[in-house]
Amino acid sequence: MLAEAPRARASTEIGGGGPAVVLRGVTAQHPGALAPALEDASLQVRAGQRIGLVGANGAGKSTLLKAIVGLVPVRSGSIEVFGGPFSARRRQVAYLPQIGELDWRFPINLRRLVLTGRYVHLGWIRRPGPSDYVAADSAIERLGLTDLADRQIGQLSGGQRQRALLARALVQGADLVLLDEPFSAMDESSRNILHTILDELKRDGVTVMLATHDLEGLDLSPDDVFALRDGRMVTPTDRSRA
Repeated sequence: MLAEAPRARASTEIGGGGPAVVLRGVTAQHPGALAPALEDASLQVRAGQRIGLVGANGAGKSTLLKAIVGLVPVRSGSIEVFGGPFSARRRQVAYLPQIGELDWRFPINLRRLVLTGRYVHLGWIRRPGPSDYVAADSAIERLGLTDLADRQIGQLSGGQRQRALLARALVQGADLVLLDEPFSAMDESSRNILHTILDELKRDGVTVMLATHDLEGLDLSPDDVFALRDGRMVTPTDRSRA
């Protein structure tokens, strides 16, 4: 039986470790947009927790995650990641975008895609070494993709693409993992694998923020839930309309 999900809050501090993510009055706007996609958003997430971001398409979930990693300009407010700016914590944060945001026609295979998760540790000069390839192959095996390692990414199914992106996030060895609709286009087998990985991340003390429009149907047992509607955080009583 599905456990009742925790209620959403407009702003909260979650028990556990120290703060992993703190947003204070963040307003973010995509370049060229006429209005902000995220307005006056405040939240605080403790390290080691699994957090759900819920809301309909266009509610601001993706924008919030992208603002954390600097992909959407912050017009006002502030964001801290493990007590500092994202630019100083880049190695500690892995971001998994929606699969539709990547060019899957790019001529690389699955192993090379996963290996790009190591680049944050290599800088501009160093090339991947044997340990990086071992880490990539380990993540690929962990996601059940070993037989597809040499396949061009455009030939992967939707669920396989999601798992490949998660393998890329895992190989980074991040302390904070941001997942944007990771269950989209997944079959039951891929969903089961992702559930297992999320449980392992929880066990290892990794903070996870997961954006989804259907949290109740995923059986994730998050530590807390934040809801958004029309670019704003909403209160628990408004969550049913998020």
